[in-house]
Amino acid sequence: AAIWVKFQVKNTSTESHLIIELAAPLIDEVELFTLNEDGSYSSVITGQNIPFSKRKYLNPNYLFDIYIEQGGIKTYFIKIKSFDKIELPLKITTPFLAFSNATNQDFLFGIYVGVMLVMIFYNLFIYFSIGDKNYLYYVVYILSVMLTQATFHGYTFEYLWPNCPKFEVQSILLLSILVGFTSVEFLRVFLNTKKYVPKLDKVFLVAYLFYFTAAILVMIGLYQIGWLLILSIVSPLSLYMLFIGVKIARMGYRPANFFTISWSIFLVGVFIYAMKDFGILPYNNFTVYTMPIGSAIETVLLSFALADRINILKKEKERSEE
Repeated sequence: AAIWVKFQVKNTSTESHLIIELAAPLIDEVELFTLNEDGSYSSVITGQNIPFSKRKYLNPNYLFDIYIEQGGIKTYFIKIKSFDKIELPLKITTPFLAFSNATNQDFLFGIYVGVMLVMIFYNLFIYFSIGDKNYLYYVVYILSVMLTQATFHGYTFEYLWPNCPKFEVQSILLLSILVGFTSVEFLRVFLNTKKYVPKLDKVFLVAYLFYFTAAILVMIGLYQIGWLLILSIVSPLSLYMLFIGVKIARMGYRPANFFTISWSIFLVGVFIYAMKDFGILPYNNFTVYTMPIGSAIETVLLSFALADRINILKKEKERSEE
C-alpha cells in the first residue's frame, strides 16, 4: 500500500529555487505532488523501480526541485511505496548545498571503498602466494560486504546496474543473503568449528536453510516474505557467531580473540545504524556511516587474525617435523 505524507514549506531564504532531498536510496517508489495556485497538481516520480538514468539529478538520494517566492508557502504531498521499512530523512536545501553534500558523501564512501579494495587485493596476493583457502573465503566475504554497503547507499544502482530497476530491488536482499552466507562460511573455516565445536557447528546448517529459502522467495518475487525471513535470522545468527568466537577463544585458539573483537566492533556499528532506523538515535553522517566504518575496522583486524593463524600453523608444522 502507498503511504502519503503532507507538508508545507515556507521559504524564509533569499532563493526561490530550492531542493527537497530524501536521503533514503532504498525506497522503491517516491512521487512528489505539488499543489499549484490554480488548484491543479503536478508530480515527479522516481525510486528504485525506475531506471537510474532517468533521474534529473544522478544522485543516490532523491532530489526534487521546488520553486517558492521569498516568504511564500506551498503545500506538497509525497507518495511512497516500499516492501521493507520506510524512513524519511527529508530536508529542504539549496541546489548548491545539495550538490556539496552529495560530493562529501561520495568522498566519505570512496574512502571506505578504497580501504576495502586494498584489503581485497592484499589478501588475494597472500592467497596466491601461500595458497591458504582462508584468504580466498575472506576475499569473497569482504567483496560481499562492500557491495552490500554500496547498495545500502545507492551506489550500485548508480554505477553497476543503472538500467536494471528490478534487479536493484532484488539486489539488497540477495546481497544481504550473500553476506550472511559468506560470513558464516568464513567463520567455520577460519575458526575450524568442526574441530573445536562440532555439535555447535551443526547449527549453522539451519542458517544456510533460512538463507536458501529466502533467496528462493526473492527470486520468485516474494520480496516482503523473504525480507522478513532474513530479518528473523540476522540478529540471533550474529550473536551466535559472537558466542562461537568467545567459546573457541577460551579454548586457547588465539585467532579467535581477533575474530571476537572485530566481530564485536562490526556489531556495534550495526546496532548504532539500527537505532537510527528506529528513531532512537538521530539521522546524521555518524549514524549513517557506522556500519561501513565498523565493517572497515573489522576487515583490517581480521587480516591480522589471518596472519596470526598462519604463524600458528607454521609453528605446528615445525613441531610435527621435529
